[in-house]
Amino acid sequence: MTTRVLLNNFNNLQSNYIYSESDPKNFQYISIEDFEYIINFLHDNKHIILGGSDPILHPQIDKILSIAMSRNDVHYSFESHLLYNQKTLSSIVKKLGASSYICILNIIDEFHNNTLKTLKTNIKYLQDQNKKVEGRIVIDHNTRIDKLIDFIKDSGLKKISWEPNFFINNTHLRESNIVEFYTLVKEKAIQLIEHGLHYNISTFNKCGNIPICMLNHEEIKLFAYSSGAYYSNLCNFVCEPSIIISPDLKAYRCKIIEEYIDIKELKNFSQLYRLFVSELDRKKYNSNIFKKCSDCIIKDSTRKCGCLQFKEIPL
Repeated sequence: MTTRVLLNNFNNLQSNYIYSESDPKNFQYISIEDFEYIINFLHDNKHIILGGSDPILHPQIDKILSIAMSRNDVHYSFESHLLYNQKTLSSIVKKLGASSYICILNIIDEFHNNTLKTLKTNIKYLQDQNKKVEGRIVIDHNTRIDKLIDFIKDSGLKKISWEPNFFINNTHLRESNIVEFYTLVKEKAIQLIEHGLHYNISTFNKCGNIPICMLNHEEIKLFAYSSGAYYSNLCNFVCEPSIIISPDLKAYRCKIIEEYIDIKELKNFSQLYRLFVSELDRKKYNSNIFKKCSDCIIKDSTRKCGCLQFKEIPL
């Protein structure tokens, strides 16, 4: 189980693809005391993502990283845009030790070509330092997948995660809109997967896989043979909680479902996970996202598919 801890929540790049708050009145940094509390609360977790809009904007980032690295039984991933000068990046690498890095690739669509040069330089620097670097792509109707693929090829990245961008307007949402959304995501994901297979790049779905009924036989094989689309993702896909802890110690089920729990009301992470699965997920799993779901030949009490966001919307 991987949990993402947001060190801050404001959007310094005005990007649509980072976890952030757009209203200045709600801007927050996590306190040292609360960060220590989170690290203790997550004592059973072996992988923690340190994120936010840009983690290094925290005014006490050195102290935060020192506390994090005191847990030598945990692997940390540092998630950001990675648009730093060489001095800043080398400082981060030194403080984070054996941690890995997640680079949000969608930003290359939003900035000037000089951004691409900086990002390629920084990725190469991390690779030269023998650091694992994963690219992250959020796919929506604006995603220029061809441009992203060109960048991946030029950057030398060998591991790319992808996920649909479910931040869509739910007003008057109909089944046809959901089909259109998944079809568009599927087409772009297939381009990415085919590129990965051709150039020996690991591509894997991290959240919101495509419902199997929307894939033909050849597409099912393609998803199955891509490095991260395991059989369970396709035929037995259950949306595991992708837990995000905000600077105010609220734990969210995922970036889409807005229900949250204050972790200070709980004893440990296991209790948090059980609450999300048993109380939030279970009632949503009983719903269908398509009318034909009730007749699905692969759906039973253990086989579920489709984003939980869609399961709470009457079609």
